[in-house]
Amino acid sequence: LPTRVRTAPSRTLGDAVADLHARQVALLDHQHLGLADIQQLVGMPALLDTMTVFENYPFDDEALSGSERAAGLDVRGIGGRDATHYPLTLAITLQGGRLRLVLKHRPDLYDTPAARTLLDRLTRALDHLAHRPDLPAGQLDLAPEASATLSGQPGTTAVLGCAGTVATVAADTPDAIAVRPLDGGQQPVTYAELVARAAEFAQRIREAGAGPETVVALLLPRSVDLVVAELAVAWAGAAYLPLHPDWPAERIRTVLGAAEAVALICRPGTDTDAYGPVAVLHPDGGSTPTGPRTHPAPPAPHRLAYVMYTSGSTGEPKGVAIPESAVLALASDSRFAGDAHRRVLVHSPHSFDAATHEIWGTLLRGGELVLAPDAPLDPARWRELLTGGPGRGGGADSAWFTAGLFALLAQDAPETFTALREVWTGGDVVSPGAVAAARAAAPHLRVVNGYGPTETTTFATAHLLDALDAEASAGGPLPIGRPLDGMTLRVLDAALRPVLPGVPGELYIGGDGLARGYHGRPGRTAERFVADPHGTPGERLYRTGDLVRIRPDGALDYLGRTDDQIKLRGHRVEPGESEAALLAEPGVARAAVILRTDLPGGPALVGYVVPAPGTAPDTEALRRRLAARLPDYQVPAH
Repeated sequence: LPTRVRTAPSRTLGDAVADLHARQVALLDHQHLGLADIQQLVGMPALLDTMTVFENYPFDDEALSGSERAAGLDVRGIGGRDATHYPLTLAITLQGGRLRLVLKHRPDLYDTPAARTLLDRLTRALDHLAHRPDLPAGQLDLAPEASATLSGQPGTTAVLGCAGTVATVAADTPDAIAVRPLDGGQQPVTYAELVARAAEFAQRIREAGAGPETVVALLLPRSVDLVVAELAVAWAGAAYLPLHPDWPAERIRTVLGAAEAVALICRPGTDTDAYGPVAVLHPDGGSTPTGPRTHPAPPAPHRLAYVMYTSGSTGEPKGVAIPESAVLALASDSRFAGDAHRRVLVHSPHSFDAATHEIWGTLLRGGELVLAPDAPLDPARWRELLTGGPGRGGGADSAWFTAGLFALLAQDAPETFTALREVWTGGDVVSPGAVAAARAAAPHLRVVNGYGPTETTTFATAHLLDALDAEASAGGPLPIGRPLDGMTLRVLDAALRPVLPGVPGELYIGGDGLARGYHGRPGRTAERFVADPHGTPGERLYRTGDLVRIRPDGALDYLGRTDDQIKLRGHRVEPGESEAALLAEPGVARAAVILRTDLPGGPALVGYVVPAPGTAPDTEALRRRLAARLPDYQVPAH
């Protein structure tokens, strides 16, 4: 009879097998039904696709040898060939007091390496059972440790800090363009001009009380001023805190307080009264520096570079603290070397971690920032901007697009990609159809699926997509690839043990790009940044909450989440923060927020509320009040 075997993780292997044996013996008198009858009764669409055969034939070696001698024969070997109609057939024989396992497979369904891996796992399990019967079932480990670990190439050790590296670029190529705005209202800026403006601004930032391990907030639109301000904060040795100008005032005030910002950089005319007491600085607006030139902060790789706030499951946003060493590691990755990343489009909000790649990943390599206008752009406008050519509105070699924007451009304006050499996309599941459409319009285009939480400094893995990937993934996910240089990936189970290749497990990330933790929240940091149980003392891993599996070729597939976190328009959203905001509203007794993917216009957050007794909340009023507290991507659309 087919048998379902379940056992508690704390039960030993020996006890589990003994109990199974006792139950099977008790069932022998009741095996009245054949397999075909069982199939008919349970409504299975097909018979079992595997077969296990235990061959326990009487075999007398001594009698056989005597017969050979009497007949004058010498049997020197026995061989044969057969085939199986099942995808997998396991044959077990008893020879000389030992078990011999033979796994047969249909080569059109399983290749030899896959079958060998399966047989190795089974052999490992039986070996544990024979030699460690007292081992709890929950500690049965079928995966060699190395099988669930992926390591990138060794990273490059930076000698200078971020500001010092840019200063060196400016000294070597002072007239090279550092920033080229596309909006027509701003002039290109050379590296010499950028460094001069940042050095002077850094002096004012220091005079405002900023320095190492202090935070300076940036409330600026995408502009040359923003680039100058980020470099100036690094030059002063402080860390910057990006604030999106469209955030509600309450959100900005909350984040400023949580980060303990010592200063706020914004443009003249910005109403800062609602943000609380904080020193306010304004950028120079492009004026020629006249003050004394300051020196960049001395190199300190572990110094705080920036704090970036993301959605928090407890109802409060959490600030990811990134050290300079992680930014330098990202910029020095070998994937960004070469002319394909010489001129990089900058269009992501600076409060979104893709901006780290766009801005710092380019400046630290001496590249050119191609600055997109600070305004919403439709596909037609994107096509116009990126295909205009140098001096006529384009000139970017590479760009990062969220998976949603990439799919939209591939569908409505695929010609957008013709002027680009390489596109990185991600932040959500990438569509194989979008990749095919983009490469059909631009056959030369390299499309890379980039994956990484904010806690790992933008990217942790990357995979160059090609036609074979799109074809193979027509019914499944595109791979998110292998680790970047200096990064370590481990796929572990709930007990922090390595899982087998092909088996889903949670992704843990360590290495050069790892964040310090969450700014000012040691408890939350300890929860998500854990000691590496398989590394050297002191090494840490970030527990992503992402489910992945290791493919036969060593790349990773993304499968989903272990919790309720969702991705929307490239943003990481904790529904708990939106739910907490709803519960804080008068008249709301209970609330739930989910992502709906079946609505006109695409995926959107939908909120559900249970009114308190005797109340009838106005849903539109609720949305307006939430919009005054949360970023737009966290406000339920319905």
